[in-house]
Amino acid sequence: MKFSEIENDFKIEEVEVATGCPENCNHCGFYKGHGKECLKIRSITRDQIEENLEPYEGMFAPIVSTTPNIESAHVDVVADLAEIVYRMRSELVMIGHGVRAGNRPMIRRFERIISLIKEGKISLYVLSMDFARSMGKIDPQFNKESYKQTLIMLETVLDFARVTVSLQASEPEGMSRVDRMYKEILWELGWGWNKVNIDQRNGYAAEGRSADVVDSNDCDIIPDAEFLEGVSRTHLWRGKVDMNGKLWAQRNEPGRTYNTSVGEWERVE
Repeated sequence: MKFSEIENDFKIEEVEVATGCPENCNHCGFYKGHGKECLKIRSITRDQIEENLEPYEGMFAPIVSTTPNIESAHVDVVADLAEIVYRMRSELVMIGHGVRAGNRPMIRRFERIISLIKEGKISLYVLSMDFARSMGKIDPQFNKESYKQTLIMLETVLDFARVTVSLQASEPEGMSRVDRMYKEILWELGWGWNKVNIDQRNGYAAEGRSADVVDSNDCDIIPDAEFLEGVSRTHLWRGKVDMNGKLWAQRNEPGRTYNTSVGEWERVE
């Protein structure tokens, strides 16, 4: 595909800065297996991100995200990306499971994320709340404590940016379990239900590992429907910059951007 064919109706929405995710979620919509190639993190450097994105300055959508193949608290350069795209007059939306309780490297990275939110360089943090990590075998008490620690840190930025908790499950029983855990956390923290924004994702795109356990559902890569109502998404083509600085494009399908993100992209020359 030639860039001249799409340039008047094209915005970059995703940037790839790393691959691999050790969270090993059983409902991951990106990775199909559980091998080392899926779990081992491989990232580029801040300098490489700047080199990759510099040719495309001015092409970014107002809101961008990472590709859905990483967990933000496991990768240092996600925070670097937030600073770089902000300089290019865009803002990074960050989506993740937060920290694992007591994990110092994750807490350190999350503290930097908190600082960037306070600086106005991250406009939305979405906390994905579920029981999917560690192939769905994460200890329930540890899972709750991890989310609790994350929310305590996020409480410090509620005056600076939007914070959303995305309650996620593939079926009603699972959603009831997630809902019950969240209510327990709110009670323990002394928070009301409306302390932060709530989004419920009742199902997953049937891609990656999810393809084996769920029926197909259409969903956006950013799990916050209310937030997306205020974002202009009328461009015909959405773009992605990969780790090698190559530009890719696909038809923009609001409401299905997670499905399409893990689907087919066309190389842009």
